[in-house]
Amino acid sequence: MKSSFFSSVLTSIKHKGFISLIDQGIINATNFFTGVIISRACTKEEFGIYTLGFSIIAFLIGLQTSIISTPYIIYSPKITGEHHIRYTGSTIIHQLAFSLVAVIFLTIGGILLSQNIGASSLKSAIWALTAVVTFMLFREFIRRVCFALLKIRIALVVDIGVAIIQVSGLLVLAQFDLLGASHAFEIMGLACIVVTFFWLVTFRKNFSLNLTDAIEDFHRNFAVSKWIFLSGLLWFASTQIYPWLLTIFHGPESAAVFGVCVAAVALARPIVHGLNNFIEPKLAHIYAQNGCLKLRQFAIKASIVLIGLISLFCVTTALLGNKFIILVYGNKYAGNGAMVFLLALNMLVIASNFPFSRSLFTIERADVEFKSNLLTLGLTISLGLWLVKVLGPPGAAISLMVSNIAGSGFRYIAFEYLLRAKN
Repeated sequence: MKSSFFSSVLTSIKHKGFISLIDQGIINATNFFTGVIISRACTKEEFGIYTLGFSIIAFLIGLQTSIISTPYIIYSPKITGEHHIRYTGSTIIHQLAFSLVAVIFLTIGGILLSQNIGASSLKSAIWALTAVVTFMLFREFIRRVCFALLKIRIALVVDIGVAIIQVSGLLVLAQFDLLGASHAFEIMGLACIVVTFFWLVTFRKNFSLNLTDAIEDFHRNFAVSKWIFLSGLLWFASTQIYPWLLTIFHGPESAAVFGVCVAAVALARPIVHGLNNFIEPKLAHIYAQNGCLKLRQFAIKASIVLIGLISLFCVTTALLGNKFIILVYGNKYAGNGAMVFLLALNMLVIASNFPFSRSLFTIERADVEFKSNLLTLGLTISLGLWLVKVLGPPGAAISLMVSNIAGSGFRYIAFEYLLRAKN
């Protein structure tokens, strides 16, 4: 029985997990080339502004995933037929409501910047984000729905479309010396608009919109997602705050340096996020069908695989990190190889702990994940604030690693305790 279980798991990983890796590779290649094009075509300050704007999108996507996509991944395997179609429609309504809130807050930010309250250099980028944020968020929502339903090929088509439109548009603007942070966000938004309408047309029979259902489903989801949302809020606050702290203490050029190093480490994300896109819904399916013991077995096995893969990447960054930065981004970013290595180690910590994090969501104990991220944020705003002020970008890298080690240790111990208690 045990052999049969792992055989079926490995078969799934080889098939859908491989497609997921390809998809995530396209996502990260798109983000990577976007960063390279902007960093080479623009000044350090302009690339720093892009880094800050991108951190806003990453923050919003994180919150959206926590309150909308993750509950969908958890509950979707337990629902079938017409009820599933209505539940998917409810999730779309939740997504649109979240996007409206994001637009409101960005609009307020744009108005404040227009009144010279805050960094006025961010004004055009914030207004550009306000115009396209709904579609950028919906594109990510589409991906999560596809992964939740294990329809990974559809996600692949969507992401290929975004890659072609986005990279081509940026290259054209760079060729005519028109590229800046705000125009980059507009091109990214345009790509998301195209694939959003494609998905809505092709997926139309798989959802039914009903406001009453959406309200009822939101109340049910919120029983679990309130902790997931708060946990996500803390997690993304503790990770996306660093470019802003660097800008406050050292200027946008410092945020640009940090952004370049983060982008270099992101080369490993196709492996990490690609497998995670498969692992997260798979955990939900395994728990629904086989219970806690099989959930733990799969989480440990997935963690070991991720550790092995990212360890190889860490060794590579230790040897070639600085040379890669110079080759891709130019001499103006030289001397940051050690920081790339530290960020790679941080990715190793996060990746190895991801299966246990999502297992806590699966067993509906997101409150424990919240406590773990509270610890991480506490270290960020205490030790991290001091390190960033004193050391600049390397201090941000050190703070990230230390705080994530502490949070990951707490998370794993809690995971083992809770599963033993259930058995």
